[in-house]
Amino acid sequence: MRSLCWGKEVLEKGLRWRVGDGTLIRIYKDKWIPRQSTFKILSQPLLGSEATVEQILSPSGGWNDALIAQSFTKDDVEAIQSIPIGSRSCGFFKVNCDAAIDVSEGRIGFGLVIRDSTGVVMASSSQVMAVYFNAQAAEAIAILRGIQFSKECGLYPCYIEYDAEVVVMWINESNHLDSMCGAILADIIFISTEMIDMSFNYVHRQAN
Repeated sequence: MRSLCWGKEVLEKGLRWRVGDGTLIRIYKDKWIPRQSTFKILSQPLLGSEATVEQILSPSGGWNDALIAQSFTKDDVEAIQSIPIGSRSCGFFKVNCDAAIDVSEGRIGFGLVIRDSTGVVMASSSQVMAVYFNAQAAEAIAILRGIQFSKECGLYPCYIEYDAEVVVMWINESNHLDSMCGAILADIIFISTEMIDMSFNYVHRQAN
């Protein structure tokens, strides 16, 4: 259990928010900027230390370029404006998750793609972590991150697709909660109960 808790802490430290509607992201405190290492804003908190990203969005849902130019350094302005703000589509969203383990380097990579009901890519994310989990735990973390990513982006209700048949079965049947990846599975089940009409589906590797 200690190793799982440590691994979860490492995962949380390496995650970045995605914008969505911006209501939950603190501009100066959260990791949401596409910048190596810190992923944070470097400018002084001219908008207030608790300001959220929602405050620098325009009424139409895009970036408020004038306010951003007045409030941030040039580097921060460029970083913020490089983040796409997509409109939300009606219906369901599909989240495809994947994990890859590099045993020799002690690293795990995660990839996530969210598509709307027409197949258009709405958001994507990738991450490499210098930490090791077994295959089932890594696959479970990829699914957990997929749920979190969907929620952060405001792209739900959704269904999760993954090619890890055993892990998907464990989630759907609420099994193996006492296994090595039990804490991660429990988090997946808990978070999914808070989101309307979420489902987990196994797909073949070629379709993921």
